Amino acid sequence: MRGERQWSAPVRRALVVDYEAGVEWYAVRTNPQCEGRALATLGEKGFDAWLPMGRKVIVHHRSKKEIERTFPLLVGYIFLAMPADPTMRHWGVVRECQGVKAVLGVEGAPQALPFAEVDALRLAEVEERLRFASVRRRQAMGVEAFKAGEDVRIVVGPFSGFIGQVVDAASRRAIRLLISVFGGMNEVCVPVDAIEQVA
Repeated sequence: MRGERQWSAPVRRALVVDYEAGVEWYAVRTNPQCEGRALATLGEKGFDAWLPMGRKVIVHHRSKKEIERTFPLLVGYIFLAMPADPTMRHWGVVRECQGVKAVLGVEGAPQALPFAEVDALRLAEVEERLRFASVRRRQAMGVEAFKAGEDVRIVVGPFSGFIGQVVDAASRRAIRLLISVFGGMNEVCVPVDAIEQVA
């Protein structure tokens, strides 16, 4: 559909991680709209990277057919698996990959994410729980129902129950929110009809 970025199959890469060898997950910040490029170039360099993808069902405005679309769950971020042994990590090569802006960390040192949280998100994707079903409760209200800076509650999908702050409500289909996950504030893109105002 016009104005909506499509994510093709080549963007996704099968995750091959040897958990027995000891792995830690890191968050990589990408350049704007470069999640796919960063994922591909990291893969070409031999790294295991993962882009969590959500799914949403939209209704075509003319045919009224339901169409399933995929979208990056955490806009501007991908996950990178690195060996637990610090001598086996190659941060310089990671930073030189196209599309990579930075590896998140503390005072310039990459900081590993809580393994259980990342693993739970991976499992949710495998089990197809990163799906936002259209409940159409807010369709008539449109984007005017939400304003930048206000707090909203996610009511559908893997982040159900999370409270987030609206960053951008310009789109009619999805709202960009900041939520507290993986030990920090991260931006997620959530369908309009998957959130509600906090009373």
